[in-house]
Amino acid sequence: MPRRPRHELTGVVFHVMNRAVRGTTLFHTKRDFYAFTSTLCEGLAQSTVEVISYEVLDNHFHFVMTCPRVADLSDLMHWFQGKHANNWAGAHRARGRGYVYQGRFKAVPVQTSHSLFRVCRYVERNALRKNLVAAAEDWAWGSLYARCNNIHPIPLAEWPIPPPSNWIELVNTPQTAEELADLRNCINRDQPIGDPDWVKAVAPFMGLTLRPRGRPKRSPAPFP
Repeated sequence: MPRRPRHELTGVVFHVMNRAVRGTTLFHTKRDFYAFTSTLCEGLAQSTVEVISYEVLDNHFHFVMTCPRVADLSDLMHWFQGKHANNWAGAHRARGRGYVYQGRFKAVPVQTSHSLFRVCRYVERNALRKNLVAAAEDWAWGSLYARCNNIHPIPLAEWPIPPPSNWIELVNTPQTAEELADLRNCINRDQPIGDPDWVKAVAPFMGLTLRPRGRPKRSPAPFP
């Protein structure tokens, strides 16, 4: 089914992610990670898109990005994924064995409010949530580590709103099961993340529907 047409939407933050096909490990070594970041930096240098938060794991990535126009983000990510996949397949002698990524990247608009904090927190505690590190800031392939250690393999822009002063503490504090379920539902369904009124206003610009998936429930027969 073709994607619904998108109208122009400007100055919005997006949560962007994708993962490798069939659970393929993309990052075996530091060299793999630096090849990934080098390709992204090449694309960012020619784009208006900026990264404010990220986390790269063994078989998938999360970015929180800002862009003047949705088209700018789409152009960057299509170029980046195509080039990285081609380079990765060549480096790992996997050309001709099928796709590297499982499909088109996901890009979910995020309201510049408390919702942005929820999403960045979700992204930056990804490795900790999977018990890969003892503290979120210890994961070397994430923006929290980068800022804490002033090491920037991926250039980071300032957030559109100031983060809380206790940000590191917040990232290391588990999110509730309800909050995680809500975020994952939005990401999986490509639905905007924000206050209800904002979500309703933004969804048409993204060509999205907020109707529940699946067949509508059948109405009960009227009483005689």
